[in-house]
Amino acid sequence: MTLPFDTFGPEGAGADAEVREAWILHGILGSRRNWRAFTRNLAPTLPGWRIRTLDLRNHGDAPPMPGPHTVHACAHDLVDTANALGRGPDVVIGHSFGGKVALALADLEPAWLKQICVLDSAPGPVDLPLRSGEQDDVVRLIGALAGIPLPIASHGALDLRLRQLGFGPVLSSWMTTNLRAGPDGGLIWRFDLAGVRELLTDYARWDAWPTIARTPVSVSLLRATRGDRWTPELVEFAASLADGGRVSLEKIDAGHWVHVDAPEQLGMWLRGKLSRVP
Repeated sequence: MTLPFDTFGPEGAGADAEVREAWILHGILGSRRNWRAFTRNLAPTLPGWRIRTLDLRNHGDAPPMPGPHTVHACAHDLVDTANALGRGPDVVIGHSFGGKVALALADLEPAWLKQICVLDSAPGPVDLPLRSGEQDDVVRLIGALAGIPLPIASHGALDLRLRQLGFGPVLSSWMTTNLRAGPDGGLIWRFDLAGVRELLTDYARWDAWPTIARTPVSVSLLRATRGDRWTPELVEFAASLADGGRVSLEKIDAGHWVHVDAPEQLGMWLRGKLSRVP
C-alpha cells in the first residue's frame, strides 16, 4: 500500500528523468509534518534532487494496514510505495525509529538503494523499559496517551493534560500536532496507538548490526552528542565497524531531535552525503 508523502523539489511531467531522490523517515509518534520546515529549507540547496517525506504505518495520514506491525513491515511499505511511483529512492534518511526502518530496507536488497543515513538511532536491540532520558519519555508517553479519553475537546486541553502528567512544554506542545478532527466532533490521534506500541516493541527487539555488516549499501551513522541513544560502549563498537568508506560513524552537536536542534549543521552534513552518491 502506498504511504502518504510530501514532495520537495522537481516533480511533475517536466521533471528531469535524471533527478535523484532522497526519502526522509520520521521517528516513533512522529509524522512527515515534523520534517516539513527542515525539508523545505534543505531542498533548494540540493539541485538535481527530489526529497520526499513520508508517513510510516500507524502514523500521520497512513491508511490502516494489517499487522503484524514490525520494522520490516514498514520497509515493505516503502517498497510498495516505490513500486507505485515507478522508482525508489537513491538515499533513505531515517531518524530514530525511522533509522531502523531504513536499515531494514537494506535487508530487502532493492537495486535502487545506494545510501542509508541513520540519524541518532543506535542499531542494536534496546531493553524495555528504556533507560532514563528522552527514550524513557517515549515509553512513558505512550502509557500516558492510552489513559487520555478521546475525543478530546481541543489542542490546548491535550497540552494542559500532558503538562499535568509531568511532561515538558516542548513535548506536550509537539503532541498536539498529532491530533485531527474526529468523525463525531472533538479531536482524535493521527496515529494508531496500539500499532505504535507493536512497532516500538519490534524496534527494541531487532538487531540491525548484522544488516550493516553484510549490506553492500553505504551506511552513515550520525550520533547526537547531547542525546542519550549512544552509550560509550556502543560508540566504541560502532567505531570498530566503521571503515571510513561504506560504513561511517560521525557526530553532531545536538540533542536527539537533530533537525530541530541543529538544522543548519544537519543540512550541511546531508548535502555532503548526497553530493557523493554515485
